[in-house]
Amino acid sequence: MSGALSIRISGFMLSFAALQSDCTVLYSEDMQDSLVFEGVLRVVNPLKQLGESKTV
Repeated sequence: MSGALSIRISGFMLSFAALQSDCTVLYSEDMQDSLVFEGVLRVVNPLKQLGESKTV
């Protein structure tokens, strides 16, 4: 449980810092892709985009 809580707290801290720095995109593999904070900051999972382009 504490592991999940620490990820949530670190995600909150990262998103808060990004908003305070006027960022519009936050790259994170740990947060939900396409999540939007305050209508300004969009989370992008760079690994998800790589995974979608793979063909087997």
